[in-house]
Amino acid sequence: MSSKRSCVTAVLLFFMAGCSASVDGRYAVNGHVSYKGKPVPSGEVSFEPDTAKGEHGQASLGRITNGKYEIPAEYGVRPAAYIARVTGYTSLSQDETAEPTGGPVRELFPVYITETVFPEKNSTFDIAVPPQK
Repeated sequence: MSSKRSCVTAVLLFFMAGCSASVDGRYAVNGHVSYKGKPVPSGEVSFEPDTAKGEHGQASLGRITNGKYEIPAEYGVRPAAYIARVTGYTSLSQDETAEPTGGPVRELFPVYITETVFPEKNSTFDIAVPPQK
């Protein structure tokens, strides 16, 4: 019985570790991005180490599609303070240069900047861009 319990414990620990597995000290981050209560159709989220707080290293970038973004661990964030920059646009077509109707892509809001601190694990960071004045 003890051997079976040890095996089950080892399997559970393996899966729990996999949920927060890092790649070269970087962790995955994902989230939702909304503007005026609606999902941002298209855009980008970048996370840049906050140099004013002594952070340094590579930035991470995620593409927003239908209000969601996902950055895998291999391109993710390290445990640190970051500046997040968000851009939002009307929907893009397959070639990412025009809307499906062929019209021009329109910026939804000026670049939105906020701050966050990521822990030493995979994270979810949802962003609600406030209405612009």
